[in-house]
Amino acid sequence: MNNALLFRGVVSVFFCAAGAVALGCSSGEADDPPADGSSSPLSGCEKGKIESDLVEGLELSGPGVDPQTKQVRAGSYVMASTYLAMRPGLDHGEALGVAGPVVEAVMTAKGAVAVMASQSADCAALRTLSVWESEEDMFAFVMGPAHVEAMSHTSELSRGTSNTVSWEGTEEDVTWEEGARRLASENASDY
Repeated sequence: MNNALLFRGVVSVFFCAAGAVALGCSSGEADDPPADGSSSPLSGCEKGKIESDLVEGLELSGPGVDPQTKQVRAGSYVMASTYLAMRPGLDHGEALGVAGPVVEAVMTAKGAVAVMASQSADCAALRTLSVWESEEDMFAFVMGPAHVEAMSHTSELSRGTSNTVSWEGTEEDVTWEEGARRLASENASDY
């Protein structure tokens, strides 16, 4: 089995197991237009489209970030990008509180090169992008206690159009745009 598919499967199983009843592991019905024909304030929000009000909550940080250029050092890496579409009315602070221990854990995880996080108030969304030395290091982090605990809160946080994708690339691929492009091409069910 392809390791990227395995990663996607592991993430999906945990997210869907945590939120199967509340989310139905949907493919987007939470963002469908209201029955009265009016447009939803979230109708233009999607995992493959960078939000116009995207604000970095955590700039690119980690042991593989060059302090002078603030970019990931040249090399081949495994990247993972997550789009968390939060439930309407959910306080960003609540979601960030769940994410805090994950960010702390990733900063000291074996094989972690870099991580960054951003948020959009208009789309009630959070994005993360992490960079790893290997798929094995990424899997070890995903299955670690901080990340597993955060995944258990998905049904409380996600409106059902969230997703995660991973890929192999170089330092040139460590951008929000590349993460969004990869997320847009992800065909697996959203959570």
